[in-house]
Amino acid sequence: IERLFNRDATFYEKFKEIIEKIGFDKMKLKAPVDEAADVVMTDKGHLNPNPIPISKEDVIKCLNDINDGNLWMSYLIFV
Repeated sequence: IERLFNRDATFYEKFKEIIEKIGFDKMKLKAPVDEAADVVMTDKGHLNPNPIPISKEDVIKCLNDINDGNLWMSYLIFV
């Protein structure tokens, strides 16, 4: 997913390696994914600088990845 929003995968690979080494527990959102996506969509300071526009559907996909334990796949929206 990260590569859809940022063509430079260097940071992605380093981030993924760190996450795997640290062994973070899986995260699970407390809020429904649709509500959490609405909150994320208000954070224009993080969303607008992306090289391609990010839709609510993109955010929902990322949040679902986080719920599925694929935290590193969705870091870009939340960095």
